[in-house]
Amino acid sequence: MADLLYGVRLSDGKTVSINDIPDNMFGLSCECVCVLCGKALQACSLNGKVRRYFRHHTGFNDINCDASTANETALHKMAKEIIEIEKSVFVPARNISLEEAGIKGLPADVKKEIKTIEYQKPKVIQGFSAISEKSLNSFTPDLILNTQRGELLIEIFVSHRVDIVKKQKVCNYGSRMIEIDLSSFKNRVITRDEIRNIILSENNLTTWISYPLSKNVIDKAYNHYENLDVVRKHRKSQLQKAKREKEDFEKQELYNLEREMRIQRIRRINMGTKKHMELLANKEKERKEREEQELYRKNHDYFLKHFDEINGEIKDSLGVRWYKCEKCCDIITEYEVAFLLPNNPKMAKCKKCY
Repeated sequence: MADLLYGVRLSDGKTVSINDIPDNMFGLSCECVCVLCGKALQACSLNGKVRRYFRHHTGFNDINCDASTANETALHKMAKEIIEIEKSVFVPARNISLEEAGIKGLPADVKKEIKTIEYQKPKVIQGFSAISEKSLNSFTPDLILNTQRGELLIEIFVSHRVDIVKKQKVCNYGSRMIEIDLSSFKNRVITRDEIRNIILSENNLTTWISYPLSKNVIDKAYNHYENLDVVRKHRKSQLQKAKREKEDFEKQELYNLEREMRIQRIRRINMGTKKHMELLANKEKERKEREEQELYRKNHDYFLKHFDEINGEIKDSLGVRWYKCEKCCDIITEYEVAFLLPNNPKMAKCKKCY
């Protein structure tokens, strides 16, 4: 079970830790009450023999006062009290990242060489008023510190960090917000002065949740980053690389086009050659047909004139037999014969007449 480490001092209403209680104010003389139930507390073990802690005064029923919850609530309350009294708080540096400035396309090794712009240095901001738990539209910050530069919203992180939903609401609202992380102290004692030092001195427990930047600031940051030697050198090398890639692509495209044109030309040549060969074949066929017709005409005329002078079978130089049609008396080849006459080997009947 956790020890009760914090209480509210009746004399001034301030939240204090057990270590803020002087050694001579043991027991009820500490004049402190529980931050949850408001009942009297006793300061125990102030002599240092064992750990120091608070406990409820004898006779009070503290069954509903969970020590861990009381410690978290007291720590949260203590930090808010200090800021309300001091009206000031430490804020860390606000750097403008490459991504925020709109810088894109840089590899990790180039990014490592770039020092981010420090738009605001780490410092303590002094305000003129601090308001606790004031509702702003759809969310309520722990504190609003009013400064010359406007509202600074403050969240104290003890048990619940600012989640994504609340962060988006803050960004939409358009104000700056910091978060002070005190979560590591909820189970151990930290004095009021130590909390004050954390809030008002440079530390790594305070972070920015929201810090809106104007377009003018973003544009200046963009120009600053783009004009850095390392960025300009990288951009130049990228342009040269892109130019080479474009040239290589164009060369490849030209090669592909020329190759396709050569293929088409070869196809046209092949098609022309095929047609030429077909034309030659047709001409040769026509020539042979003309020769055959001419030979047929010569043989026909010759055999027609000298038919009666030739004894026996009549054959031409190709070995084709010739006959005389009994009906039309025309000279015909053996291919034109319908049938032969048995009593005369030179006579036949042609297919035209029969």
